[in-house]
Amino acid sequence: MLDIRIMKQQKLIPIILLSFIGCLTAFFVFLPFLKPGFIATDDGEWMVIRLSAFYQSFADGQFPVRFLGRLNQNFGYPVANFLYPGFMYVGSIIHLLGFSFPDTVKIILIGSYGIGAVSVFFWLRKFFPNVWDAALGALTFLLSPYFLYDIYVRGSVGELVATSAFLFSLYCIENKRKIFLAPSIAFLLISHNTLALFYMAILLAYCIIRKAWVMIGFLVLGFLMSAFFWLPALGERSMVAFNQAVISNPFHYFPVSHLLILWSLPLCVACVYAVFKSPLRYEKEKKFFTILFLGSLFFASALSFIFWKMPTLVTFVQFPYRFLSIFSIAGVWLIAYMVSHIERGFFKKVFFCLGIAYLGYFAFQRINATRITIQPEGFYTTNEATTTVSDEYMPTWVEKIPKIRANNKLEWFKGNGEFIITYESTRKITAHVIAHEDSILQINTLYYPGWGCAIDGRPTEILYTNPHGLMRIFIPQGEHELHLEFRETVFRFLADCISFLGIMAYLGIIIRMVVIRKKSKNKKSV
Repeated sequence: MLDIRIMKQQKLIPIILLSFIGCLTAFFVFLPFLKPGFIATDDGEWMVIRLSAFYQSFADGQFPVRFLGRLNQNFGYPVANFLYPGFMYVGSIIHLLGFSFPDTVKIILIGSYGIGAVSVFFWLRKFFPNVWDAALGALTFLLSPYFLYDIYVRGSVGELVATSAFLFSLYCIENKRKIFLAPSIAFLLISHNTLALFYMAILLAYCIIRKAWVMIGFLVLGFLMSAFFWLPALGERSMVAFNQAVISNPFHYFPVSHLLILWSLPLCVACVYAVFKSPLRYEKEKKFFTILFLGSLFFASALSFIFWKMPTLVTFVQFPYRFLSIFSIAGVWLIAYMVSHIERGFFKKVFFCLGIAYLGYFAFQRINATRITIQPEGFYTTNEATTTVSDEYMPTWVEKIPKIRANNKLEWFKGNGEFIITYESTRKITAHVIAHEDSILQINTLYYPGWGCAIDGRPTEILYTNPHGLMRIFIPQGEHELHLEFRETVFRFLADCISFLGIMAYLGIIIRMVVIRKKSKNKKSV
């Protein structure tokens, strides 16, 4: 009996030690987020501004949120119809709990990175029972040069959220958590446009390799549940300037990729080991992650320069270093695979310490260079910029993008009269209008399909063939009631219906599983 207790205590010691190391590493990585203010990054503050505008439209009753009325100098535009709204839906709920918008984005970043690390640990545990192997993988993820660059230089909230959903999906597949897989996939698909495509292809291939055939059905179910976003985003893509916009020159970013690859040397060592080591187990999985690692390494580096001359790749992926997200996750599996083959505990621990020390040095440099900016929340909640680099989600009929906001939401473009705005929000405007003659009233809001207008309860045409793409309404002489509202188009409504049916099917599966479990329990008790 005493021997059993001693054995249990001996097993608990490494778990307690690794838990302490994990918590200490997480505290070190997240330390800048615990300080007042917000981290100065390329896109981080834009994400806070976009979230505040999204919440405003959400609070005004727009659901799904597609048109952000406050942005674009208060003229609005449909950025949320195209650009990953996942973190903004979550952020809106967190903000409702009383957190400021900057703190909300901090919570999302910390939560995503933390969930990702925990998912990595329990995912790897299904392959490598030794707790040191899985722990090294999780710590490698936490100290990953690319994801730290994502957080502390780029401020890419969407990429971190999508990566967290992807890693949780891997955990669900490996542990046969069917119930959690479908919503995880749905959330992945609304978390980041580019990475969602990468990760979905990887998950499908992973299910095939692991022969998790049942899980493919839940991948499809999650795909359907998120149709409200991806279907309009794809179907209406030709309406915006995305395909014509030049967002980045990929050749300028190869040095960044090369530096991040250099700082990921332990992952490269693990890949070399996997290539030359005869596998004792997991041969298919080893080949799969090695191919992912080498393929993403190729496309992230200057070796692939010929492919980056293709407009489609440049338009959709934009930055070569974005492939390092796949490189980092494949490397996490490979590094755990390599360490699992080290039989002597001493050498395992030495490599563990050396790998963490190497990655930790880069992390220390990156975190030490962090700069904090302190702004009042009003800076974020009143900012009316587009929050995109090249206004790539501006409708194609907009020839001139406004530089300053209009003085009034309504103004007479032709003719004259009087008006009183009786209600105004980001999705609805009502006004009492008196036209002294046949006139044209300009609404200083950019037109996008979904906006409809009625005069005295009768639908009327919206004119928008003007350089700024603003809505203009013909008003007959006399006294009228004007009603403008942004609603779902028929196409978007069909997409919403697909999502609704997917959610209903998902709930039906849950109910069926609960009923079956109850029946099986009743049979056992009898």
